[in-house]
Amino acid sequence: MKRLLYPLIILVSLAGPAPAYIDRSPTLGRLVQYDSMDIAVIRVEKVSREKGLIVYKKVADLKGAYPTDQIRQVVRRRVADAPVPGDNPRPRAAHSILDWAKPGEEAIAFHNGDNKILAVCVGRFWYMSWGGKDALWTVDEFEERALSWAYAGPVDKLRGYVAAILDGKEVVIPAARYDGAGGGPLELWDNQTAYRNLNQDDKIRIWRIRASAAIGNLSDALKSRPDFVVGVGTGDAEAVPGLVTQLKDANASIRANAAEELGQVGPEGKDALRPLTLALDDADGIVRVKAAEALTDIGRDVDIAASSLGQALAQKETRIRREAAMALWRLGPGAKAAVSDLGKALADADVTVRRDASATLWRAGPAAIAAVPALVAALKDTDPVVRWGAAGALGAIGPEANAAVPPLTDALKDKDIEVRHFAARALVRIGDQAAREAAVPVLREVLQKGDASQRLRAEIIVLLWKIGPGVVPEPARLDPGDLPAAANMLQGLYATPADQTTRRNAVPTLLKAFESGTTDAAYRASYAQALGAVGPDAEAAIPSLRLGLKDNDAGVRTAAAEALKKIEKK
Repeated sequence: MKRLLYPLIILVSLAGPAPAYIDRSPTLGRLVQYDSMDIAVIRVEKVSREKGLIVYKKVADLKGAYPTDQIRQVVRRRVADAPVPGDNPRPRAAHSILDWAKPGEEAIAFHNGDNKILAVCVGRFWYMSWGGKDALWTVDEFEERALSWAYAGPVDKLRGYVAAILDGKEVVIPAARYDGAGGGPLELWDNQTAYRNLNQDDKIRIWRIRASAAIGNLSDALKSRPDFVVGVGTGDAEAVPGLVTQLKDANASIRANAAEELGQVGPEGKDALRPLTLALDDADGIVRVKAAEALTDIGRDVDIAASSLGQALAQKETRIRREAAMALWRLGPGAKAAVSDLGKALADADVTVRRDASATLWRAGPAAIAAVPALVAALKDTDPVVRWGAAGALGAIGPEANAAVPPLTDALKDKDIEVRHFAARALVRIGDQAAREAAVPVLREVLQKGDASQRLRAEIIVLLWKIGPGVVPEPARLDPGDLPAAANMLQGLYATPADQTTRRNAVPTLLKAFESGTTDAAYRASYAQALGAVGPDAEAAIPSLRLGLKDNDAGVRTAAAEALKKIEKK
């Protein structure tokens, strides 16, 4: 199996009964308190773009003592290199660490010596390094954007936040939004994982959240603390007057940047609503796009912005259409007012516009129903990314897109495995039982690919359970952590919709895995918990769970006892 696609899976651990499933929602508190053995402020001393080498000098230790005074990073894979399998295929302006690195620039390094990982924050962006032998680290030039959920802001302020968290204080920090516009667990079911969405977008949308050593999981904090999110945007109202002035600059790029920055301020930028509305008629198309999106960020009716962005999809200049398509993608479900325009954009001459149009219609979900004919046509696009985006969009629309079942069934034979994969997912969601069963071979094919992530394999197991009780491979044929991850998913721990039929269909697999006597107690406990979540329909598991009351592990005994209470409940 190749190296883990997302290196964050190594750095961020998950407390609970199923350590095999890694939740990709880091917090600054967890990074500071638990995941980092030591934290240091580092400064760039030398840079060699030819050799891909960056030399840092340690400035100060914030936690522990970083073991050397010098850090050398070698960029092994460049932005210009051809993508490897699993990379997001959408071209974008990647933020290069070699472009950032200039003598005197400071960053903060979070070091996990046990796992030989170094996460470096250079502001709104992070980079991951591996190895660390003789102070030499290997780094991919692509940024690790998932860590932007933990923090996205100035390095000098991060230094103070780290110190405050170590001192036991709670602070308010800027971070990438973890919501419908930038990802989040609700997108898990369609494989629109938060990581993929954040990585696709070149713009990080900001909110202000609380951080402390006690806040170890972002999604848990969102559920349990109503005050966790302090506000959308940076909240920097003091910057608004100057940015409004820049909206009138003779230079179009300055006007466009000003509009984008006003959007990042958030609702506190309400004094810019009128100037931004006027900018919707700017002579420059990019300024118009940035102004429309900024209006939604500040709080204007999203339909007005979506309509304006939809009109921009018809502009002659390719760059304007690309920017408009990306902005609509960020609106997600809010792009419903542009569905008709997005459907037309599926036939755009530019492949990037077509890709973003299909992805946006996917995120619009049922609101994209009017685009079904255009999406069906896009299943024949020459670009595989457009094809699998169209399949995903049809699945997200749901049963109302049942007219697409025949072409989706044909797409199960597509030469691209991702197209086959998303067509199969769509058929599970909108097809009858025969269509669902036709999707089984493709789902099993993806499940057993050596380079599929554990999250993806767990999703597919749950999808197979949705089809029927006998279609999931034997537990012995799965990777060790797949079934526990699927069991947790089945319980809805990660906001995955799982109906009772799906839970009931999972009982034979879960029971066989529980009875197998796996040596990992956490896995046995997760199977017992999942069986308990099924309730009385898991009656067949009662004898084995009663044996589980005598398990050598206390956690398994507790999980079995709780499961029996739920199953035997009359």
